[in-house]
Amino acid sequence: MNPLAGLRPVVELADPRTLARLYKAGTLTPLTPVAVGFSLPWLAGRGQSLGIVSQMNSLAVGAKPAIHDRYGMMTFRELDANANRVAQALRRLELKGGDRVGLLLRNGREFAEVVLGTQKTGIVACPFNTWSQPKE
Repeated sequence: MNPLAGLRPVVELADPRTLARLYKAGTLTPLTPVAVGFSLPWLAGRGQSLGIVSQMNSLAVGAKPAIHDRYGMMTFRELDANANRVAQALRRLELKGGDRVGLLLRNGREFAEVVLGTQKTGIVACPFNTWSQPKE
């Protein structure tokens, strides 16, 4: 096995197309290098995921709005903190990477928090369609 294989996700993150997308989305700030630095061990070990993006956004643009839903606005920092709580709860249930969790949630902060929480633990989120009929 190539000892540098763990660096591939880091190199992919530095791809100019990825950086251009992040810039367009407004998530590149002076704190972005700090956020990437804090996330490098996880990024090199587990690779890219929504969980790592949540952590990086919390550090780089934490006070910016992440979600507007029926309850109001939630910042990237609040979203990441709630996702971390979900991840900790899943670990307390002794779930681990590769396990699957079914989700029956409508669109909103709860869905985002659970999906990000599963991504942080390596658990696979399996959303169900809330509009499905019983026979489906």
